[in-house]
Amino acid sequence: MIIVLFGAMFLEGIGIPAPGLTLLIASVILASRGEMSIVPVVGLAAIGILTGSQLSYFIGRRGGRRLLLRIGLVDRHHLRRLHSLFERWGAALLVAAPFFDGTRQYGSLVAGTAEVRWHRFTLYNLAGVVLWIGVWSIATEVLGHHLEPVLALVHNSGPWLFGTVVLTLLVLLVYRLIR
Repeated sequence: MIIVLFGAMFLEGIGIPAPGLTLLIASVILASRGEMSIVPVVGLAAIGILTGSQLSYFIGRRGGRRLLLRIGLVDRHHLRRLHSLFERWGAALLVAAPFFDGTRQYGSLVAGTAEVRWHRFTLYNLAGVVLWIGVWSIATEVLGHHLEPVLALVHNSGPWLFGTVVLTLLVLLVYRLIR
């Protein structure tokens, strides 16, 4: 399981969407039950995403501009705006990036493309990853002990919960059609 967690985190770091967060949460739950050790879980998760993001950064630094322009994700105007955005808010962006899907996968590539200095990228990326893994690990550990009653409640109220969601979606659809 730990190797799979490392692989998923590495893939997310280089820009390939993978279930890294889901596997992190599952691994922390297993660790809280004593089935795994928390230190390798947290350590390999951090090493996986950090090495993947370093690779993604260097890809962005070497050919990211051409890559992004060639596949049509952005144009030259957007690249200039990204560059100025990283000049102004780079530290905050890199620390917050792991907390959001999309930026967790592509933030490193964009940082390399925006020519953020390597030492600056590495420092803030490390801070963001450690903070992100810490928050999710602690939250999972704390909530994991209270998860069984919540899951039992969801299981017992499953049909009612499902019906409420379907009814809400139907009401929203009818409202949109009428409007």
